[in-house]
Amino acid sequence: MEIIISNLKKNFGEKVAVNIDSFNIHSEEILGLVGNNGAGKSTLFRLILDLIKADEGIVRMSNDSIDINVAETEEWKDWTGAYVDDSFLIDYLTPDEYFQFIARICGRNPEELQQFLDKFKHFMADEILGQKKLIRNLSAGNKQKVGIMAAMLLQPQILILDEPFNFLDPSSQSAIKHLIKTT
Repeated sequence: MEIIISNLKKNFGEKVAVNIDSFNIHSEEILGLVGNNGAGKSTLFRLILDLIKADEGIVRMSNDSIDINVAETEEWKDWTGAYVDDSFLIDYLTPDEYFQFIARICGRNPEELQQFLDKFKHFMADEILGQKKLIRNLSAGNKQKVGIMAAMLLQPQILILDEPFNFLDPSSQSAIKHLIKTT
């Protein structure tokens, strides 16, 4: 699966947030965006995920059999996982309940969910599952972990994470790098 960006523009008043003539992100690539606060990185992710509308241009997802404009269909959601910020979380659930909910949406049975969670044991460090703590009461780092894991639960072809290392300690950063490369 490939992301193809063409003539993409987004302004907020007089401020140009995104202005990309042409850019492709190819299958199997891991891409990190680096820039100052306010440079438009999060805005670009929100445009790719059709969370905000572009002023001009399109974002397409394409492979050998599919070529779609993300603004015109929901089909791309079947193979895209994303975590942009904690607004993606349902904060009145515990992490256990949230993962069960996401697993049901993704068509995963309880055994598949458990196998998935087992791969993340080191990443969770016994701080997330079985704690009976609501997501809204977790630390910022543990909320980040829940969001990243939920995005990966779909086993997406495309994974979009905005500032995935925010709030994570060095060992969790290392663990998520490994999991992204191997999952």
